[in-house]
Amino acid sequence: MKAQWILCLFLVGLMCFYLANCGSHTVGEPASGEPLIGVSEDTLDFGYSGLQRSLVIYNTGGGALQWWLTDEPAWIEASSNTGNLSSDESESVLLTLSRDLLESGENSGSMALNSNGGNLTITLRAEQEVGAVLGELPDTLDFGTTLDSIPMTITNAGGDTLAWYIPLEDPYFSVSPNSGTTTNQSIIWIFFNRTGAPLGSHQAALQINSNGGNATVQLKAFAMTTDGFWLSYGGDADGYYLAQPTDYFFVVRFDRPPDWQDFKVSRVRVMLYTLSGAYDDVQLFCWDVEQSSGYLFPDLYDERYETGTFDPVSGWNEWTVNWQLNLSTFCVGYYQPDAASPIYPDPYYNNTSPAARSYLVYEGYYGGLVVDLLSEWDWCLEVFVEPVPTAAGLEPQEGVWLEPAKNAAHSLGARDRPRSLARIAHP
Repeated sequence: MKAQWILCLFLVGLMCFYLANCGSHTVGEPASGEPLIGVSEDTLDFGYSGLQRSLVIYNTGGGALQWWLTDEPAWIEASSNTGNLSSDESESVLLTLSRDLLESGENSGSMALNSNGGNLTITLRAEQEVGAVLGELPDTLDFGTTLDSIPMTITNAGGDTLAWYIPLEDPYFSVSPNSGTTTNQSIIWIFFNRTGAPLGSHQAALQINSNGGNATVQLKAFAMTTDGFWLSYGGDADGYYLAQPTDYFFVVRFDRPPDWQDFKVSRVRVMLYTLSGAYDDVQLFCWDVEQSSGYLFPDLYDERYETGTFDPVSGWNEWTVNWQLNLSTFCVGYYQPDAASPIYPDPYYNNTSPAARSYLVYEGYYGGLVVDLLSEWDWCLEVFVEPVPTAAGLEPQEGVWLEPAKNAAHSLGARDRPRSLARIAHP
């Protein structure tokens, strides 16, 4: 009877060990403080078109893991053959397949992953077709906010010559060459025309057709001005507005970048004209907008942010702010309260063509504020916006200088003075 109990306990223990390790890619349970090797998967299949696969090696134990790869097949090259991992650390090893070394049909092999925390065997599989095969391509090529060209490799994963062509028709993306033949690999270049592309996100589908299969690569880019540029300043000393004693604000309206949700204004640029040595008491403001007579105007009742006072220099001025927003359209402007004559500073402008939704706010005859949408002056004011993390993610990842929004001009008559502005009005 005692022998039967011992046999039962042995069988139960053996079953528990099997269940605990079935499907696992580690070598067992680590002893306390000891390293233990594990992998993302113990079988890598390149199929008939695959060129690269990633093997993630990690240490599930508590000590320092030392690992090394041996006995790779001749048709596999690893980006790294040895490494060290602390507890809970991981490392990705890129395995590249040389298809010209494969035999026709199915190929299989293995390599040994050795360590001071156990050993594993990685199974490798690949299939070689006799005819031409279009090799795997990236799902997406992202030009971001700065790249204007990206190389892409077209690979023949089969035996015969691969003939391919790319019928890309897009106003901003292009490819060169757009056709060819490949026995092994060919490099093509995809271009994004940043000079001609309007501000915002751009996407296109790059379709590769061949006698060895077809594939689609998604192209993404975001057009922006990497260094910023002045929209209004023409370099003419006479090209500035002479401020009047009743002036309060010079305002520019902006539209949120496409596909952005939450964002922040982090910098504001203004090109001003003032006398050297003159002290100018200037503040920056940010407002929501409102609709009036079918047009959008700065909602002076809905002030979102304001800064302290600054003393600008004649020429380029830049202030750092932190204005969190999620508005589709918003207005930014500056206020200068000096009623003495002459009034400084004055904004530079270029009245050669109507461009921006710019506004002038001044005191009317009866004490109310007048908000004029100007038809010819694109005020020299820009903002730099950055995306804020949201549940939807970051699109795009980098900030941009915004151009003022554009539409037809309109003028709004005198209004009652907004309560929020009463404290800064002239006595």
